[in-house]
Amino acid sequence: MRIELITCVEDLEGTWYYEFQPGEFRWEFWSSNSVYLDADVFSLLEPLFWERIPWFAPYGLTTISGSRIGHLAKGLGAFAKTVGRAERPDEIWDPSQACDVALKQIDDWRSTRRQLGVALHELKRWILAVKARSEPISILGL
Repeated sequence: MRIELITCVEDLEGTWYYEFQPGEFRWEFWSSNSVYLDADVFSLLEPLFWERIPWFAPYGLTTISGSRIGHLAKGLGAFAKTVGRAERPDEIWDPSQACDVALKQIDDWRSTRRQLGVALHELKRWILAVKARSEPISILGL
């Protein structure tokens, strides 16, 4: 499981990623303008996306714009703080949740916590940069 925000399409291995595209979706996949999260990593964040985007489609296309982008960015920042304070993963996630596959891959919580915090902050910065250009964001699910 790669716990990082992937910014270069050439760094992708396989197709098990969520893609975040700036702008309206134009039927182009694996865009060089996109950023990507490994699907197992995304499963750790999925409850946040459901909370912040009620119409989120994990296996389809979700487009957000305006204040909804800021709402998501704020949630990512808050979740990064929660991750940073947690002593163990089970303080955040219930192992019976959909993210159990990702949780089983965590060997070193301190390292995972740091990597996940960095990825969350990088995604938040990317989202806010797109918002600053008054563009929507298209999230492409699996």
